[in-house]
Amino acid sequence: MRKQLLFLLLFLPLLVSSQMVINSYRYESSVPIPTGNLVHYYDFEDNGNDEMGNHNGTVTNATYSTGGIIGKYLALDGNSDYMTIPDNSALSFDTGGTPDGPFSLSMWIFISNTNDSSIFYSRRYGGHEYQLGWDTTGYLVFVCFSGGTTANYLQGRVESWTPTVDQWYHLVATYDGSGDQSGMNIYVDKVAQTVADYTVGTYSGMSNTSISTYVGIYGPIPTNTASHHGGNDLLGLWNIELSAEEVEAIYDKENGGTLVTE
Repeated sequence: MRKQLLFLLLFLPLLVSSQMVINSYRYESSVPIPTGNLVHYYDFEDNGNDEMGNHNGTVTNATYSTGGIIGKYLALDGNSDYMTIPDNSALSFDTGGTPDGPFSLSMWIFISNTNDSSIFYSRRYGGHEYQLGWDTTGYLVFVCFSGGTTANYLQGRVESWTPTVDQWYHLVATYDGSGDQSGMNIYVDKVAQTVADYTVGTYSGMSNTSISTYVGIYGPIPTNTASHHGGNDLLGLWNIELSAEEVEAIYDKENGGTLVTE
C-alpha cells in the first residue's frame, strides 16, 4: 500500500501536467475564425451599426428585441421592415469578368410566418449582384447575378427546407468565385446541405453596381411586401470562401455567446 501511495505521489504531477498540455494543444489547434476577412458584422444592439466600423445600416420600421443569439436582434414583422446599407465597393466582388472574387454570407435567422416569402439578405433592387433567401415553396436559394440583371445567374438551391416556426437557425452561404454553381455551398447549423444547380442562362461574372444592400426585404423597396417575418442576428459578410471548419468555428463561438470579433 505504501509503495502504491508513493507511486501516485511521484507521478500525479506528471499526469496533471500531461493533461494540461493535451488541453492546451486542443485549444490551440482549433480552426481560427478569419476576422481579417470580415467586411461587415451587425449585432443589432439597438442600431444598425457595423461592428467593423465601415458600413453602418439604416433600419426602417423594424425594431430590436431581446432574446437574440447574443443580446438583441433585428425584429421584422413582414410588413416592409428592412435595413439599408449604402453602396460601397467592398460589398461587391466584381473582378471585371470571371472568376469573381470569393465571398460568404453568415447570419442567424428565425421565421415567424412560413406563408411569407422571406429574404434575409439581398442586393437586389436597381441592380443585381447576389442574394440569399427562402420562399414559401420550401427553397433556400443562393444566387449570384451576371451583368446586374436577372437574365443570367448562378443559383444554388436547397430543396424542401422547412424551418420550424420561431426557431433560430445559423445560415452560411459561400462562393469560391469560380463562375460555376459547383463553387456555391449552403450550410444550416454548420451542416453542409445538398445544393442543386438551378443556373439560368450564361453566367459571365458579377457586376459592381451602384445599388444599396437590403436586409429583410426583396424589393422594390419599400412597396413589395415580400419581406422577412421573424428575426435576424449576427449578420456577417466575408471576402473569402469560408471553409466547412471555419463555418463550424463561427457557429460554435456565436452559439456559445461570444461575438466573432471578440
